[in-house]
Amino acid sequence: VLDDSIILQWINPKDEDFDQVVVVRKAESAPASLSDGLEVYAGYEPNFCDTEAEQGTHYYYLICAVDFSGNASEGIVVDAVIL
Repeated sequence: VLDDSIILQWINPKDEDFDQVVVVRKAESAPASLSDGLEVYAGYEPNFCDTEAEQGTHYYYLICAVDFSGNASEGIVVDAVIL
């Protein structure tokens, strides 16, 4: 967490069919799926800087790997607050 943004970093999977990572953000509770929140990132780079996060709001991020067929991993949820 920086003073005015939240930085997420991860390691991309080594699978041959890996296409991209999708990150979904939701305030105050964890996203249950990729459709449960706001998609804030989709791409190959293994990091994302959320400059739209507001101070004092508890954000949860669901980070999922997606293959070329569109199948998404279960993902992992992380959370952060800018104080």
